Parts: sequence; C-alpha cells; structure tokens
Amino acid sequence: MPLFGSGGLLPRGDKKGGKALCTLYPEKDCFVTLIVLGQGDRTLFDQSREDYCTYITGLYDQAKLFNGTKWLMIGVTDERILEDVKKLITMKVKK
Repeated sequence: MPLFGSGGLLPRGDKKGGKALCTLYPEKDCFVTLIVLGQGDRTLFDQSREDYCTYITGLYDQAKLFNGTKWLMIGVTDERILEDVKKLITMKVKK
C-alpha cells in the first residue's frame, strides 16, 4: 500500500499533528529511518511486538527512554524490515 499520493495513507504530506512520522536518511544500498515512538505508540507496540522481527524488537528494547519517547534508528536493508517500518508508520497514523 502506498503511503503517499492517490489512495495512500497520507495524501497531504508526511506529518500528523504537525510532527514528522519519520525521517529518512539515504545510504549506499539502503536507507535509515528514524521513528520516534511516544507513550501511546509504545503501548501499541508492546501489544503487538510479536508481529515485528527480532531486529526491530531488539532496537526497541535497547532504546533508552527520552522525555517519554523512544527513538529508533532503523537500518532498512531488506523487505522484512521495510514491512515492519511500514507497520510502525501505519500505527502512528491510525492512533
């Protein structure tokens, strides 16, 4: 499912409530995305953590709490990780 454009989740841009849903950093042969999970996001993630790969749950578990948020720097190197990033963004959009 496309995130942007006609029929996508975010037809008006990449922000919800004035906050960026994620930040993308291009790298050679992959990209890194920064996703910040607030209190509500963390609760939703904890309820569905078995749906995510061990790489994502490991990053989440290692992330230190900062002002009630967890900052995940996710190296997107394969399709499974990309699908999990899409799930995280969708979770942030729908909450």
